[in-house]
Amino acid sequence: MLRNSDAGAASRRLSIFFTNAAATGNETQPMKTYFNKIAVVGLICALGAALSMGPTAFAAEKAKAEKAKGGGGDAKLMVYRSPKLGTGTTISVSVDGKKVGSVVNGNYNGPLPAGKHTLSVAFDPARGSDKPAKLDIDAIAGQTYGFTATIAHGDLVLTKSSK
Repeated sequence: MLRNSDAGAASRRLSIFFTNAAATGNETQPMKTYFNKIAVVGLICALGAALSMGPTAFAAEKAKAEKAKGGGGDAKLMVYRSPKLGTGTTISVSVDGKKVGSVVNGNYNGPLPAGKHTLSVAFDPARGSDKPAKLDIDAIAGQTYGFTATIAHGDLVLTKSSK
């Protein structure tokens, strides 16, 4: 609630404002200046927000848009388990040292990001002297890569699958 002295001061300020505006012949000048300042502050904020996202945000959006168009994306990896491995053995499947799945019976079927990778398979649990079988892959998006884990000369090996 305004006191009488506050109301009087506000009234005097308004009358001075309108008197000055009328004397200059430009009643909208103070409002234009105010809106110009607001516009500049808004642009600075928008620019700051865009810069804070960094290039990775723009790259992620670009990759997302490319994938939606059908470009980019993943390849498909399939690892079959040979009957030569016998029963009761589990094979772990790893890509670039990270376990992505296991094969007990049947096969592993999963995505493989496009690019260069190292595929490896090993007995799970690992046995004392067994070494994992490794293979380098340069995956192309949209392609399917099939391999069979089998035994050759007592070692676990990966061979290109004809399936």
